[in-house]
Amino acid sequence: MGKIPFSYGNGKKYLYTSEIKIESEYEALETAYTAKKYIIKPLFKACEKYLLSNVVLDAETVFHIYEEASFLEMKKLQSRCLSYVSRNAKKLLHSESFNGASKATIQDILRLDLMDIESETEIIEAIWRWGVEQCKEMDMERSDENVRFLIKDFLQYVRFFSMKMEDLEPVLEKFKLLDTSEQLAVLLNLAMPKPSEAAKVPSNLCEIAQTRSVNNCSRIKLPTEYRYDGNLNSFHLDQHQTTVEVTVTGPPVIIIGAIIAFRPIPCYSSTHRSLSFELRIGNTTTNVKSSAKTEQKAEEDVEEQLERKVFLDEYVAISEGEKAELTVQVAAEGVRVMQCFNKTFSAQCGKARIAFDFDTNSSDKLLFPIKEIMCMSG
Repeated sequence: MGKIPFSYGNGKKYLYTSEIKIESEYEALETAYTAKKYIIKPLFKACEKYLLSNVVLDAETVFHIYEEASFLEMKKLQSRCLSYVSRNAKKLLHSESFNGASKATIQDILRLDLMDIESETEIIEAIWRWGVEQCKEMDMERSDENVRFLIKDFLQYVRFFSMKMEDLEPVLEKFKLLDTSEQLAVLLNLAMPKPSEAAKVPSNLCEIAQTRSVNNCSRIKLPTEYRYDGNLNSFHLDQHQTTVEVTVTGPPVIIIGAIIAFRPIPCYSSTHRSLSFELRIGNTTTNVKSSAKTEQKAEEDVEEQLERKVFLDEYVAISEGEKAELTVQVAAEGVRVMQCFNKTFSAQCGKARIAFDFDTNSSDKLLFPIKEIMCMSG
């Protein structure tokens, strides 16, 4: 249950005047509680809109906000919070606020398919620490048996089969997550080269073998290259913008971010070799939008191609039958920017196929500093 105190405040004011005035995150949550209790839908929607536009998520607030959003059934805010967790998991899994999150919240986090982690080891360490903290809160002895008892319902989400044997064995030895039969079943399955030879997996364990690390996502290489038309002025770009329509055939695809690339021009000084990049993507069917920005400079002695990862503020899913619009805005000085040499093309992402269609005249340059799109097929 949410921890929001009940208050008539804005609810009473709205009923008498139809005015809505919200000035803080706390006030929005408090008013939303009243609006939900008394089924005042316009007021509730106003609170949700305020929170989506103004809420500040960080390691200290994200789990609290998520739990309030869950209680209030604000699906978009819940999604915003989980997306933040996904992108910042490495930091959040080690935070004190994670240890204070509710069991239901931890379970929702463990359902995420993408996280900014290296391996499932970080998940195991985090839920064990959560169990230890719960022992303290409940004044229980901090024993392996008690910790396991408190986190046993999490095991159905831990992707043991996504781990390498050399990583899993020391983790199972350090943290007594599994009993002897469970541990044997997991290790035998990892050791067997053929599924038909594998041991039966206990029903309380997760059978998913796909890693959730964003570092192992698919990368779609785009048909881009550096071109020079003989005009040095072309190296200076004042806010060039390119838009691409994106569609999917097959399973849904989640767009995570991009690898941008540019090449410094040797005759320019380091103070005049820079790239300002913004990526915007929106699913025009579901109206989910996201963006990523970066400013890059090349050092004096750097002449080779520079590459940078940029992650979207919120991952964007595209299903078959939906359309998305990807826009790249770039300003560059003293660097070469790639051009896309195909107006339309498609590529494979897992079992899905993604099609790209540039919104441009045939005479336009398809300036596009994206080398690869980072994505994952659902």
